[in-house]
Amino acid sequence: MAAQFSGIRKLLVLFLATTSLTWAMPYGQASDSTSSSQSDSSSTKQTTPTQNQLDPFDCSRKLAPIDVPACVRQHISAYANKNLHTLDYNHAREQMFQYVDEFEDNNTHERMVKSVYTEDTFPVGDHGIPQNGVNAEHSFCQSWLKPWPRFAEARSDLFHIFPLQGKENSRRNNLPFSDCTPQGTNPAGRGIRCETGYEPPDNHKGKLARAMFYISVTYNIPMDDTMEAILREWAHNYPITREESDRANRVTDVQGNKNPFIDHPEWIDLISNF
Repeated sequence: MAAQFSGIRKLLVLFLATTSLTWAMPYGQASDSTSSSQSDSSSTKQTTPTQNQLDPFDCSRKLAPIDVPACVRQHISAYANKNLHTLDYNHAREQMFQYVDEFEDNNTHERMVKSVYTEDTFPVGDHGIPQNGVNAEHSFCQSWLKPWPRFAEARSDLFHIFPLQGKENSRRNNLPFSDCTPQGTNPAGRGIRCETGYEPPDNHKGKLARAMFYISVTYNIPMDDTMEAILREWAHNYPITREESDRANRVTDVQGNKNPFIDHPEWIDLISNF
C-alpha cells in the first residue's frame, strides 16, 4: 500500500509540474510537444502571432481591469496596421476611381463609380482621376486629420475615402455625422444636412461607421462623443453587406491591410471610447 501511494504521489507531482508550465506560458508562445518528449520537458518555442491570432479578448484574462482598454485598443490597432503600405494621395484616388469603386454599367458597358451620398454615377475612363464633377469624400474629414502625426497616411487611406458628387462633397463639408431625421432613418438616396450635422443615406451608414472607427483606431485619432454614439448605432443597425466586404477586399489588394471592424464587427464593443 505504501509503495502504491508513493507511485501515485510521484504521478501527481509530475502532472502538477507539467500543467504549471503550460499555465505559465506567455502570450505568443506554444509548447513544443515533440522536443519536450525527447529532451527537456520545460523547453518552449517562440511563435509570432498571426493576424488571425490577435485576440483583444485575451487582454481581460491577462491584465488588471484598469489596463484592459489600452491593451484592447493596442491589439486592434496592430491588426489594422499589419501590412499597411501608404499610397501617395493622387495614386490612392486613382486606385479608388479605377479599381476599388469601379463597376461596369450593364447598359452602356462604361466603367463607372457611384456617389455615396447621392444616386449619381460618373464615368471614369480607363485611367487617371476623372475631371467630371466627382470628388473623393473623406469620411473622417481632412481638417480632423491634420493635427495628427500620421495625417498624410490617413488622408490617403482608402478604407474611408469614397467617390462623391462634388457639390454634395462641399455641402457635407466637415460637418459631423448626425441623425437629422426625427426617426433617425434616411431611406432616400441623398444625404441630409441639418443644424446638428449631416445624415447620409441609410445604405451607407453601416460602412461609414466602420470606416470611421477604423481611422480612429488605426491612426490613434479621438472622436467626438456625440458622433461616436450615433456611429455605434449605425454600425449595429446596418450590418456588413457583401458589397462592403467585397470593397474591403479590393482595398486590401491595394494597400495591404484590413479593417478589423469588417473582419470582426464585434470588436467595436470592446472599445469603450474611440
